[in-house]
Amino acid sequence: MITNFKLNAESVFEQVSAVCGVSVARMQTKGRQRELVRAKRMFCAILRENTRLTFSEIGRHINQDHSTVIHHISKHKSSLVKNKKGNFIDIEYAEKYKEVDDILNERVSITNHHYLFTYKIEEQDNRSILLPGRLKGYVRIFKQSSCEMVFECVASSFIHAINTMSIREVFVDRELIKVEKV
Repeated sequence: MITNFKLNAESVFEQVSAVCGVSVARMQTKGRQRELVRAKRMFCAILRENTRLTFSEIGRHINQDHSTVIHHISKHKSSLVKNKKGNFIDIEYAEKYKEVDDILNERVSITNHHYLFTYKIEEQDNRSILLPGRLKGYVRIFKQSSCEMVFECVASSFIHAINTMSIREVFVDRELIKVEKV
């Protein structure tokens, strides 16, 4: 659930578009392509869960009537149901929904802070650093010197920043030497 801000359709359109790879203009057209339907479903669900907009008002944003919005929200809920093994029915959709929800929550939270994490690296270490997709929008990488690498992290609290930067699969043999709040 997104909290601490005024949500608007434009910010939801922007994030759903970025994560799902469907343009805002395309979301406002008719069509049955899988990506398009999923993007509309996500858009409707986020607005319905986090605003007081009616089904008809949400539908106007995507040029659909209220019954289509109700259907999208129903499908959204069923996509997030877990099976007997504890997995989501539609794992891909659930991951994208969580990413959009997290990005919207962080980007507009009134309590965001910036933290710098400095890792020690060896001069001969020429490996590339690849961040997991779940950190997109939260972390920026830049090198400070030949023996230190610095990451900037946006988070709502220090604990959240530590959890976000706990990407041990990337930093298995690198030592965290400094964390500072900006």
